[in-house]
Amino acid sequence: MNRLHSAPTLVFLWLALLALPGTLLADRIVMKNGDIITGRVTRVDAQEVTIDPPYTKAFAVKRDAVASIRTDEPLEAELQDGARVRAQFAGVQDGKQVVQLDESAAPIETAAIHHATPPRPFYARESRAEGTVTVNEGNTVSRSAIFDFDTRLRLGDHRQYARFLYRRDENDGQTTKKQTRGSYEYDWLFRRGWYTAVTGAYERDPIRDLGHRFTFGALLGHDFIDSGPTFLTIKAGAGYTDENLGEIVQDGAVGLWELEFRHRFAVRRLEFVHEHALTYQNYGANNMIVAANTGLRLDVLWDIYATANYRYNYESEPAPGRFGKDSTLTFGLGAKF
Repeated sequence: MNRLHSAPTLVFLWLALLALPGTLLADRIVMKNGDIITGRVTRVDAQEVTIDPPYTKAFAVKRDAVASIRTDEPLEAELQDGARVRAQFAGVQDGKQVVQLDESAAPIETAAIHHATPPRPFYARESRAEGTVTVNEGNTVSRSAIFDFDTRLRLGDHRQYARFLYRRDENDGQTTKKQTRGSYEYDWLFRRGWYTAVTGAYERDPIRDLGHRFTFGALLGHDFIDSGPTFLTIKAGAGYTDENLGEIVQDGAVGLWELEFRHRFAVRRLEFVHEHALTYQNYGANNMIVAANTGLRLDVLWDIYATANYRYNYESEPAPGRFGKDSTLTFGLGAKF
């Protein structure tokens, strides 16, 4: 009889456990002043602990003001010697913060950890398509179209980045821009934000008398900031270029430099982006080529956003009779998928 009555009771208790507030299953930070903060710990380093509570946006507290940290799941930690481990913060024991590694490993001191973050998914992909079309009619008739597509793919410590740019400008029936550019990059992340990269790019613009330009390179890069809303990476290296510029075919070694910066503001709907690439040709007239893009993205609806971009291109030694500078301010729409 008792067993029959105990079954509904067990079911009720199980349902009650499932209905418990999420905070009981959340990470927990205890401050030295006694405050307790629950949520999801998103970063731990020597200076700060960042937590994302369910009732407000994520914020950081000073590490030396924290008495203890407890995480429900292991974090992906990088030690001071560069080794990567999975570490779980298990609160305080005997007055010391406990950080537990694998079940077979002994706890370690928090000072041995350079930083710790929730593990990233092994697979991640983001693709974007941006377009700008402008038509002016009146005393002058001009048309401009720019389509920019890119895809970023991450598989563990391996990243791939492909991009395609198509641009056509026309003024009073005369084509003034006819640019096509495609590029591909492969990165291997090997230590604390450091990575090696190989790149390949193709560009053509008959209006600039650029019949073709193939560039291949090997670079060393570093992700200086990769903290969610902010990303900054810089890479430099050397490569080889083969081009037909002004009906002169030449090739040789080149120096390469690239920078990419993105920051999503606290309002979460606005993102600032800047990227530039510099190629210095160590042959011929020692042409220096700069391509830069600075812009804003404003979320509009779902994965659709408005864009404002300032594009700047420069060549120190353009084809005879051509300008070395080209700048454009554009407004358009983009989509993530």
